[in-house]
Amino acid sequence: MWAIRNLSDYYSVNLNYSVHVVTQKRGHSAEAFSDNKLSVTGRASGFYILQNRLGIQGNLITLSVPGYMLKPLSGTEDKFFFVVSEVRDIITDALSGHVEIESFSSDTLYLTLPRQSHRNIPVAVDYKASFKDQHMPVGKIKISPSTVTVYGDISLLQNIDSVRTKHLTFERLSSTRSGIVELLPVSGLRFETKEIYYTLEVVRYVENSTTIPVESVNVPEGKYVKFFPNTVRVTYRIPFSNKQNRENTIFVATIDYKEITASISNTVEPMVSGLPENVLSVELDPKFIKCKIIEQ
Repeated sequence: MWAIRNLSDYYSVNLNYSVHVVTQKRGHSAEAFSDNKLSVTGRASGFYILQNRLGIQGNLITLSVPGYMLKPLSGTEDKFFFVVSEVRDIITDALSGHVEIESFSSDTLYLTLPRQSHRNIPVAVDYKASFKDQHMPVGKIKISPSTVTVYGDISLLQNIDSVRTKHLTFERLSSTRSGIVELLPVSGLRFETKEIYYTLEVVRYVENSTTIPVESVNVPEGKYVKFFPNTVRVTYRIPFSNKQNRENTIFVATIDYKEITASISNTVEPMVSGLPENVLSVELDPKFIKCKIIEQ
């Protein structure tokens, strides 16, 4: 009873800790153990003091230290240090519930962060979306950042062309969706950023169609081009809010003579001009036109 009663009391004592540092320092490993120990003076229970002394538990702490707080050690490439007093709040949080800190005997902690290969790699969003009637996306899903810095062995970095996100599913959308999605981890690699912000812009649309003749451009003298067929049907979608812009719209479908001569099969996709502003999509029927050059 006497031993338990004393171990339950609180005492002012000096405690030593091995420190596991987690950080983000561009071009370097993301974690390391400090080269020297952290020495703290504070009040703790007899139980905790005994555990710390015996190394049962409580003699190792993990500190998440922002990269800007790590200062390079002069004359080295991978050695850094940070001032203990500048991370007092981080240490206090790490020891919360165990030690009431009074002072630090350690002034500075040193650590080695080995240099690490890295590349900026594009992010690929894995998503599936469906939309309510007369609703559609405005272009592709937008993300920020569009690339992330990835660290790891050069042999792994050379074999990765994109970093994928967790799968997103959107059903029967009628409005824009935004949010945050996590990146899928890759064994042996570390991402500088683990989350991506996305926006999938959705609008209500109006669909219209018109049939227009196909015209040739840049045809040299003495040449004439005949098209099969000589008309195309243009189906386009614009935002419902811009529906008034569809009135009095003049479309032109053209084929450049240079594209005809460059085509092995003399089959060319027409270019359509005169589309309304903010057009969401355009479809041609037929998509390709057979062209025949005739000498005049």
